[in-house]
Amino acid sequence: FERRMALSEILEQAGATLNDREQEIMNAGLTQESNVDLADRLGIEINALHQAQARLRIKLKESISQILAQRPGIELDDLFQEV
Repeated sequence: FERRMALSEILEQAGATLNDREQEIMNAGLTQESNVDLADRLGIEINALHQAQARLRIKLKESISQILAQRPGIELDDLFQEV
């Protein structure tokens, strides 16, 4: 339970660093909206969406790493055990 709470808090903090479009792209992935539908909805080419998704993954990874650096004793792998 504690791991889930920590993971939830970290993901919430990381998500707060995203702009509206990045949040929309992330949420579409969580709801399993197809990339084709998302690209159409955003009015962009599918390749542009793929680039935006790659940049989003990098940004989230960096944000999560910074958050974890401020929380000694918590490792990313620990958060995903038994979730």
